[in-house]
Amino acid sequence: MERTALVVALPRHLAVEYAPRFGAALAEPPIKLAQAPLYLIAPAVALKDEGVAWLYALIREAAAEQPAKPARRAPQPKRAAKKKQK
Repeated sequence: MERTALVVALPRHLAVEYAPRFGAALAEPPIKLAQAPLYLIAPAVALKDEGVAWLYALIREAAAEQPAKPARRAPQPKRAAKKKQK
């Protein structure tokens, strides 16, 4: 990771904790970032593995304990008004 030009948006507490380990720099985003929904996806065959099934269930349980927040859309750039032609 230290030799890449990757950019990632993380919650601040994660970024602060893990940045030193990976030699990452922290910066404020140039725009306000909206919250994004999280999805847990696994193929059915993966859930046959007891470890994967356990982790999947643990994550779903933890997510269910969090209060649901309404999704907000990211701000969209303003479009120039079209002029009416006569």
